[in-house]
Amino acid sequence: MKERFTPLEWAELEKLPLIVFLAVATADNKVDEAELSKLLAEFGDAVRYRDPLHRELFVDLYAGDHILLLPATMEEIGDLSIPLLDSLGKRKDILHRHLSETEYQRFIFSLFGFGLVIAAVSGGTVDDEEANRLAIIGTAFGADLEAGRKALQALPGGNSSATSSFAPAGAGAAGGKKHWWQSRSH
Repeated sequence: MKERFTPLEWAELEKLPLIVFLAVATADNKVDEAELSKLLAEFGDAVRYRDPLHRELFVDLYAGDHILLLPATMEEIGDLSIPLLDSLGKRKDILHRHLSETEYQRFIFSLFGFGLVIAAVSGGTVDDEEANRLAIIGTAFGADLEAGRKALQALPGGNSSATSSFAPAGAGAAGGKKHWWQSRSH
């Protein structure tokens, strides 16, 4: 899928998994060693991701020294304010220019699932701040999670980590409380 994008567009898209990672991992104002280890493990297991764009981004991130992008990406997302929303909007436009609606929703769904995997690392549940941060990202991308789930299920075979089902085991809401993605109707 990389061939659909210019090198500059691809460089922008490579930051998306890092933005999701940092948005979730810094919900408690720090990046835990376990979260960073999980990020690197997910990059290393890129072949498990069924969405082709997500998989290719992770392969590239794993193959290069892209972990060095984390400090600059952290500066870019700041406090999840207007600069982040503008930044996400730019990446949303890139995706919409080169992907069908089905491909777009499938990728966003897969990326959201990756966020849930990272959220589950610390404590096994998605806390309110992590949920809020994922909601900001989901809203910025106009995520239709049901459409993304269906598009992902339509792909032929393959195993995936964050994408085989929407919420990984242990990533549910604590105390039965529903979060944004669990109660959204489509």
